[in-house]
Amino acid sequence: MKSKATFLGTIEDVNGASVRILLSNESLSGLVYVDGQGYRIGQIGTFIKIPIGFTLLYGIISQVGASSVPENRIDQQPYGNRWMTVQLVGEGSANGNFQRGISQYPTIGDEAHLVSERDLTKIYGKVTDVNYIKIGNIASSESIPALLDIDKLITRHSTIVGSTGSGKSNTVTALLKAINSNNYPKAKIILIDPHSEYHTALEDFSKVYSLDGVNKLKIPYWCLSYNELALILFDKKQSIDSPQDLRIQQEILKQKITISQDLKSGSIPENQITVNSPIPFDLKQIWYDLYIETFATVNTKGDFDTIAYKRDGQGVELKGNKETLELPEFIPPGTGGSSPFIFTTNKLLSSYLNKLRGKLLDNRVDFIFDPEDFDGVTKDLDDLLNEWVNHDKPITILDLGGVPFDTMDLAVGLISRLTFETMFWGRFRVKLIFMGTTKKALII
Repeated sequence: MKSKATFLGTIEDVNGASVRILLSNESLSGLVYVDGQGYRIGQIGTFIKIPIGFTLLYGIISQVGASSVPENRIDQQPYGNRWMTVQLVGEGSANGNFQRGISQYPTIGDEAHLVSERDLTKIYGKVTDVNYIKIGNIASSESIPALLDIDKLITRHSTIVGSTGSGKSNTVTALLKAINSNNYPKAKIILIDPHSEYHTALEDFSKVYSLDGVNKLKIPYWCLSYNELALILFDKKQSIDSPQDLRIQQEILKQKITISQDLKSGSIPENQITVNSPIPFDLKQIWYDLYIETFATVNTKGDFDTIAYKRDGQGVELKGNKETLELPEFIPPGTGGSSPFIFTTNKLLSSYLNKLRGKLLDNRVDFIFDPEDFDGVTKDLDDLLNEWVNHDKPITILDLGGVPFDTMDLAVGLISRLTFETMFWGRFRVKLIFMGTTKKALII
């Protein structure tokens, strides 16, 4: 076989799946023609094949030149630059299809050959396979389509990674267009877009929910666990609950138990409700009640029903407003033993209440803390998921552009958890997969 035009050299070093090839002095450099097709010799990222009996081992060139020479042979090589390092990736028979993984390894002296376009066709699949979608063409051979097995894509987690500018977003866009341009008319895809980069590229395929668009993005805060909520509101990073956390949790649980009898989905037994149950509660009401409890003065010592509010020019008590987060105002405590009196000297919640009000006033997180009619009674989580997927477009883009950096991870996590739990509990009615990249998440 050394007389063949595809011959490159021989195996001289094997280290697991990494092998080093000594190029033949007779093998051509530059461009060689096989079956009328031109190939570049020794290109990084291209395939080589190693015939072993009736089996062909396939590898990818990862290094070329003097740096590929084995250390113990550097002084012995008159042609120190004629070496290649190859990573073995799969195998196949002479007439069969390619499969990943290695069941046997080459030995010293085995031949290495250039991979032709015919071999590449075996490696990358067949265009006639009905379960494949085309997302482009192979860079090393533009006549061969780049195909993905849609069954394996849907039944496994997938990740698209690369450095900035390498084409991750273009790859995701091509993938989504390929899925929705073939025989999958019922495919439903949720695309989480942190950088507002997909709504133009997928304009004809998608419905967009954003912070300031026509379709408002809403993710109710009451879906969060307490630790997730406290991380946003109070920058709580430790797992141990402080006395402030326990007091806030007490009020949350009280409200959840109260509303649990009026839920759209039906009542829930009290003994099954925890502070982390996805049951609505009014965070503004909790702030308002605890603020009064912490800072109020009272006309009768110890009597919370005699709060000493200040009055405006018309004599109206300045009770504040929990919806607008306007602070109530109280008459300063009297001197000595005169009224009004401080209701409580315990100001433990002061810091928490100030942080809570500041976060509720931040319009950048209104999509979480202003759920509008997603109150569990008028609209529940099934209505939210129904809005996201039950429309005439195959793709739903959840545009998180403008979301604060410190909230982004939680927003993505919450969306992912909602859709995953929908998949799990409704797995006999809907099929979803999760797919992520270093900067974005895709749920199909």
